[in-house]
Amino acid sequence: FQQAEGAKLQFGLLLILVLCQSGVSVIFSFVGRDFYSALSAKDLAVFQEKTANYAVGLAVATPLTVLYKFQRQRLALSWRQWMTSELAKQYYQ
Repeated sequence: FQQAEGAKLQFGLLLILVLCQSGVSVIFSFVGRDFYSALSAKDLAVFQEKTANYAVGLAVATPLTVLYKFQRQRLALSWRQWMTSELAKQYYQ
């Protein structure tokens, strides 16, 4: 981990994205609760407001989720490449 260039930065970014992803899940939980409460109460004004909140949440969550998955795969590939080169060095020495 200390020898891999940029590994700490990639890992830090991944941790930040995990926290953001968790926050988005919590927010969606609350928005979904209010959405279904308004739907069951047949309150049109609150229902429209929560539908707009859902749309905004999707607009924010989609790129965040894509970036999280991309960063996770990128870190995994970097780690595999580093591990392969290290094992090959140790094997051929």
